[in-house]
Amino acid sequence: MSGLVIRPIVQRDVSSHQALDSLKLHLENSFTRLEGEKKCAVLFSGGVDSSLAAILTKKHCEDTLLITARCEGSHDEEVAVRAAKEMSLELVEVKIDSDSLWKTLPQVVHSIKTRKRMDVEIAIPFFFAAQEARERGYNLIISGQGPDELFAGYARYEKLMIEQGTEKVEEALWADFSVTDEANIQRDIRAINAHGLDTFFPFLDLDFARAALTLPATLNIDPNRKPARKLMFRELALKMGVPREVAMTPKRATQYSSGTTKMLVESLRAHVDTMRDLTRRELQSAIQEFLNKLE
Repeated sequence: MSGLVIRPIVQRDVSSHQALDSLKLHLENSFTRLEGEKKCAVLFSGGVDSSLAAILTKKHCEDTLLITARCEGSHDEEVAVRAAKEMSLELVEVKIDSDSLWKTLPQVVHSIKTRKRMDVEIAIPFFFAAQEARERGYNLIISGQGPDELFAGYARYEKLMIEQGTEKVEEALWADFSVTDEANIQRDIRAINAHGLDTFFPFLDLDFARAALTLPATLNIDPNRKPARKLMFRELALKMGVPREVAMTPKRATQYSSGTTKMLVESLRAHVDTMRDLTRRELQSAIQEFLNKLE
């Protein structure tokens, strides 16, 4: 999916204005892939990535539906609803509870072809969202995956800049983007394909990714600002119509924002007798052992 085999050269003399114009052009070209599509579903968390994907999808696909799959009381419960309302886009919420997760867990594990706990937790909301999309007659799902690896969205990039400098961050971004297809995207595709849906990852367009990876890390990270990371992407989102409150809101990782990490623990405690009295530390290994043996 990443497709880039040669690392792009970082353009240290590029201005933020020039960078934004280039990114905007390439992203608009990426979304032309949706021309002719009549029904499009967007995996939606309320963060800047999925919000920009939603706005640009709507420009090309009149019947655009945002789908949030999350657990009760999760971060996404409030954030997604508020962001969709800010952008005047239709949102469907799919609630994941202990029983529905328990019933679906074997299907999720089977579909993504891995039993690693973190991958399972990430795939759960995608699997539920794709199921909802299919039931509503949608055949294509748009995902906002990619900007964290392209624009330094993770906290470890900021830490790396502070401790080792900008070039180390740029090296890390290239290394992470180079493996994101195998490490992340194929898992997501499998979870969605389990329901017979096609996928589109607009931020992984080769020209857009190449333009992003030519940016110096100083345009993406500023430890003195809030938020401190993914700065160029947030500016791009603002330029392309995402409301400021949405564009500037920090976002948690999928498994935490959707609540599936916590819900997996609750579900296994409720349905597996041997886990009910385990300590938190004992649970960590017990959950992975359970996933390893799941039929």
